[in-house]
Amino acid sequence: MTLLMRDKENQRIGDLSRGVRQVRSNMGRYPVEELSAILGFEVEIIENMIWEIEIHPDWEAEEIARKILDED
Repeated sequence: MTLLMRDKENQRIGDLSRGVRQVRSNMGRYPVEELSAILGFEVEIIENMIWEIEIHPDWEAEEIARKILDED
């Protein structure tokens, strides 16, 4: 059971990491609502990604994803 939970967490981190990379490269081009629709994340998650990217511009996408996941 623990392995299944860890696998699901790793999958969620991977999904969020991909989202962070996409948001990072497109956040100046599209409004939050459009990014949300394109990437399939809730508006609040996109806003959180942008916030973390702006606060920690030197962090890797996975670090930001882990922080977002820890806040949920």
